[in-house]
Parts: sequence; C-alpha cells; structure tokens
Amino acid sequence: MSSVRAHEDVPRIVEGYFGDSAAQDVQSVLYRYYLLMNLLATASQLADEVQPGSIPPPEDPQAVLGQAATLEGARTYAETVLERMTRLCYRHQNVRYSAEISRAKEFIRENYADSAISLHRGAEKVGFSPNHFSTVFSQETGQTFVEYLTAVRIEAAKHLLTKGNSRKSDIVFDVGYQDSHYFSYLFKKHVGVSPREYRSRSEEG
Repeated sequence: MSSVRAHEDVPRIVEGYFGDSAAQDVQSVLYRYYLLMNLLATASQLADEVQPGSIPPPEDPQAVLGQAATLEGARTYAETVLERMTRLCYRHQNVRYSAEISRAKEFIRENYADSAISLHRGAEKVGFSPNHFSTVFSQETGQTFVEYLTAVRIEAAKHLLTKGNSRKSDIVFDVGYQDSHYFSYLFKKHVGVSPREYRSRSEEG
C-alpha cells in the first residue's frame, strides 16, 4: 500500500473505530476518552517496533480528555495519530527494502544480456515472492521490473551502437533480445529514432 492510498484510508478507519456517531456510547466524553487512550497506547507500542520513541505514550491524560470533549475533536485527534503511524511505517518500509531493491538493480545490470532474465528470477534473488517483489520494486523505483530492465538494455544498446562496429543483429542478442523487429520497436519507442538512425547520427556528430 502506498502512502497516498493509506492516507486516504485514514478517515474511513477512524469512522469505523468510532462507529455510529448516533450511538449512545460514542456520545459519552469518557467513552471517547477511552477510545483515544487505547488508540494512543496501541500506536505507541506499534511505533516502538519500527522506531522506538517515535510516538510516545500519552503523558498528559488531561490533554487527551480535552480532545475527547467533542466527537469532532476526538476524530480529528485519532486521524492525526493514524496519519503519523502511516508516514512512519511507509518511511520504514522504504528503508527496509532499499537494500533488496539495490541488489535487484545490480542483478539486472549484471544479467540484462540474458534473454531468460525475469521478474521471478529477480524475486528469487532477493528472497521475495514474485507478487511482493513486483509491488515493492515499483514503489521503490517508480518503474515496473520490465520497464527498468528495458531501460538498462536500451542504454547498453546505445553504447554498443556508438562504440563499435557490431552489427545490429549482434547487438540485439548482446542486450538480451532475440527478435530484431521487437528490439527496433522498443528502441525507437524509448529513444525516438531507429537503431540505424541513432548510429548514423552519432557517426555524423
């Protein structure tokens, strides 16, 4: 879940936490106070697992009681706590996965010439399930696994087209493709010109 999606879900979660605003229980200040104290205690415990001390337990019960004075105040306070938890957990997720995604990128850069490279092999490399790996990779890089792999291959092809006399058919295989027409299609889509045009322009320049 992205931070944006989680942020959007906070009001719905708070609504479910407080229940029907017309119910007799939630009309009680003491009941709302109990809900907020319980939420704060739980959030503090969970936050400690991610970053100790990031959400301290309530030290001033009177301040919490003041927030519970109205239903709207209690809901706003609960949303603030949950949003802090969302941001904290999302930042931790990014830090936690950065090493794995760095390994995955390195795996792609070292093996892009292998036509059999796949998301499943990338996931296996970092110890994730394919579905989880796909989600995390996209969140961390802003690209899918295939998009990133394609970008690496196109950059390698550009280098080979300008730094040697290799035939295009050889370059196609050297960067991990087996279909010359498909390679040309991808190259023009990403670079704006065909491989032949790209080589001609580099020779002219």
